[in-house]
Amino acid sequence: MRIAIIGAGPAGLAAAKKASKENDIVVFDGNNDAGKKLLLTGSGRCNIGNVNNDLSKYHSSNKELIKKIINDKNFDKVNNFFKEIGLVLKDKNGYLYPYSEKSSSVLSCLKNSLDVDFRFNTYVENIKRKDNKFIINGEVFDKVIITTGGLSYPKTGSTGEGFHLAKAFGHKVTNLNPSLMALETNTGLEKEWSGTRCEVNVSSYIVGRKIKEEHGELQLTSFGLSGICIFNLSRDIRLALNEEKSCEVRINFCPWTDDLSKYMEENKDKYLTNICDGFLDYKLTNLFLKYLKIRDKKWCELKIDEKNKFIDTLTNFKVSIEDTKGYLDAQVTSGGVSLEEINLETMESKLVKNLYFAGEVLDLDGDCGGYNLTICFVTGLIAGDNHD
Repeated sequence: MRIAIIGAGPAGLAAAKKASKENDIVVFDGNNDAGKKLLLTGSGRCNIGNVNNDLSKYHSSNKELIKKIINDKNFDKVNNFFKEIGLVLKDKNGYLYPYSEKSSSVLSCLKNSLDVDFRFNTYVENIKRKDNKFIINGEVFDKVIITTGGLSYPKTGSTGEGFHLAKAFGHKVTNLNPSLMALETNTGLEKEWSGTRCEVNVSSYIVGRKIKEEHGELQLTSFGLSGICIFNLSRDIRLALNEEKSCEVRINFCPWTDDLSKYMEENKDKYLTNICDGFLDYKLTNLFLKYLKIRDKKWCELKIDEKNKFIDTLTNFKVSIEDTKGYLDAQVTSGGVSLEEINLETMESKLVKNLYFAGEVLDLDGDCGGYNLTICFVTGLIAGDNHD
C-alpha cells in the first residue's frame, strides 16, 4: 500500500514510522529537511512531554472528545514508541526531556528509525481524488495522512496549507487563533521594568471574572508580559479579546508569603528599600516605590492607605491587556480540523475514506509543558497505525 504523509514534523514522522512497517511511505515537506519546528522546541532542549497529563492541560472546541485522544492507553503507545526508536528521557520536576536535553537528539532518533522516501522542498497545494485513490503532484496514493501543523512560527513552514486541504475535502475548520504567546500592555511602566524577571503568581481575569491562575517566572518586557506562566493565560485572553471583552492580568510578586503585611510589620523600622531588596529585584523595588510615591520612607512612617496600596501593588498588581502577540511569536495554533469529523480511534476522516489527520492541524492544543508535542506523537501514532 502506498501512503502519502504531508508534513515532516513530529506527528508526520511518528505516523511514518508506524505506517512504514508494511507500506511504501512518501513524506512531503516544504522545508529542506524534517523537523524544522521541532528543533526550536523548548529553546532547543525539547520539552517532549509531561508527567501530569490532566485533561485541563488540553483544549478543544469539543472538550468531551479530548479524553478519546488523551488517555493512558495512548500514553503507553508513545512511551513504547520512544523506547523503540531509542530515545531516553529524563524527568525534570515533571517536565520530560530527551536525556541529552537537545531537540536534535529527538529528531535524529526519529529520522534514523525511518525507511521512507522524503520529498523535501515540495509543497502540496492540492490533492485530487480519483477512483478511490489520491493524486499528489501526479503521483497516486492509496491513503493520505495530513500532518502539516498550524499557523504558528510560519518561518518553519507552518503556513496553514493543511487547513486548506481539509476544507477542500469538505471538513470543518474551527476558528483559528495564535496561542501560547506574550501579552501586550500599556501601563506606562514598560520601559522601566523591561528586562526584569521574577517568580510570581499570575491570574487572568475576563470581564472581572477570574479564569485561570499560574505560577512561574514572569518576564517583564518593553511591550508587556511574557514567560511560560503568561503563555498559559494567553489562549483564553486571545479568545476574549476577539469578542472585545476586557482582559486583565493580576500579578502577585510575593508568592512566598500569604501575609506580606505581617512581614512588613516585623520589619517596620527599616526603610522600604531595604525591606524590598530582600525579596524583590532592585529594579522593581525602585519602580514600585516611585510609582507609589513613598521612597525614602520606613514602613512605620506610612499612613494606613499607603500601606494598603503598597500591599495591593505587590500582591495584586492589575495590568490591563491591550493585545497578544500573533502567529510569528505564538508557539501553537488553537482551533483546527473539527474532532467531530474524525474517527478518534484511527484519526481517519469520517467524510473521506483513507484520509487521516494528526498533530497541530487538529482542533486540539495544550498548555506549555510538552503537551503539544504529546498531542503530535499520540495522534501521529494513531494515524500511522491500522494500515496493514
